[in-house]
Amino acid sequence: MTKAIDVVKAHQSTEPSQWKQQAQWHVDNWAWIKHSAQIAMKVKGRLNALGLTQKELAERMGCSQQYVSLILKGKENLTLETIAKLETALDFELLIYTRNLVYDYNAALLEKPQYLSEAESP
Repeated sequence: MTKAIDVVKAHQSTEPSQWKQQAQWHVDNWAWIKHSAQIAMKVKGRLNALGLTQKELAERMGCSQQYVSLILKGKENLTLETIAKLETALDFELLIYTRNLVYDYNAALLEKPQYLSEAESP
């Protein structure tokens, strides 16, 4: 009967582990990874709602299915251009900006909405 230590030695890697570097990378990049993961979840939900495959989304975006797969893993640092392509391909808004803005309802008839600073709000 083989001892547990012999089994571990037989299966140990000859390459040094990269776990510490991978963990540090994740910590260093958490600021954008959390947003990427949220976008990935929204895109997955929209794909399911529309009944689309990754391949069909890739065709709509003009990219490869492999790139769509990376996006859906939630660890791809997305550009605004890519986010815009996703929004167009899925006819769905991914980014919503509402932080610290007071809407000027009197300007609602104008083509471009105007915002007041918090100091100018009624």
